[in-house]
Amino acid sequence: MKRTVVIVAALSMLAAGCGGDDTTTADDPVTSDIAGSTDAPQDDTGQDVVQGTFDCAIITDPETQSARVIGLQIIPQIDDQAVIDQIKTGTPTWDIDGLDTWLQALRPLGGTDYPPFGDPADAIEQYIDSNAKVRELVAIEGPVPQAKFDELKAIVGEPADFIMGQSAIGVAIEEACG
Repeated sequence: MKRTVVIVAALSMLAAGCGGDDTTTADDPVTSDIAGSTDAPQDDTGQDVVQGTFDCAIITDPETQSARVIGLQIIPQIDDQAVIDQIKTGTPTWDIDGLDTWLQALRPLGGTDYPPFGDPADAIEQYIDSNAKVRELVAIEGPVPQAKFDELKAIVGEPADFIMGQSAIGVAIEEACG
């Protein structure tokens, strides 16, 4: 029951914060210049994330919508082999690469604090790291060692906090794209 409540609440926040003008097409992209901060977020390799132009069309692209909604809801629930087996068999359908593409596209949103939600860079990087860890778990042939689940849990932290990270992203998208 607790998982259902968290998922419903998060989906509602994601839908409200990541809505957008569905009249935007790839031929008429809406972009927003995002000012960089002096304390730029870093990627997985420790390199500063380049602040720049955010393509608002990414929020209405149907190919990325299922990846972002489903993936971000499932990640904090991955705590045993049964969930990994479900992901491997395609139930639920989740495009790990599609989620990564969407998350990478969000990086220019980082660098601005949105009280009380914080800087979306923190959540974006946490999501990128957790998605990469899930990719690693899914690639394991046979049973996934418990230590690997523990590594994912260390990245995710508390499931409710993980999902609430979407709030800062939603506010940043709203600021950038209106």
